[in-house]
Amino acid sequence: MKPTDIVNQQKFRQALLFEDLRDDPTNLRTGTDIDFEYEDGKLWIKAEVKEYGKEITTGQRILFERFVENLSNYTAFACVLWHGTPPEEDIYIKDCYLVRYYWKSPQGCKWITPDKPILFKRAFKHLVDTHGRG
Repeated sequence: MKPTDIVNQQKFRQALLFEDLRDDPTNLRTGTDIDFEYEDGKLWIKAEVKEYGKEITTGQRILFERFVENLSNYTAFACVLWHGTPPEEDIYIKDCYLVRYYWKSPQGCKWITPDKPILFKRAFKHLVDTHGRG
């Protein structure tokens, strides 16, 4: 079995609902999920996968920004990935495109939009080779 194999497909596809977590129905804050996370002791990457052209939610943006801004002892990246996979097919994160990322550069924290989307498999390898244990 490969580490990426899903042991229980039915449980994997089960929806996780955030219903009834608000005491005030006008409060639009709610839980969020993160689609990808990687940590190796020096590098920490989080990523959210969206369909082409879709943006992350305000809650996800705030979570990403606070994660990067407040994490010490790591180089942290928060990535927005796009895919064009039809709903009846599985999405391979390696085949998604990195369209934006947030990180703490020497000049401070900022969102970066590459000139053109980068295949995540390539971006991930670069981040691990450059900022990870190696």
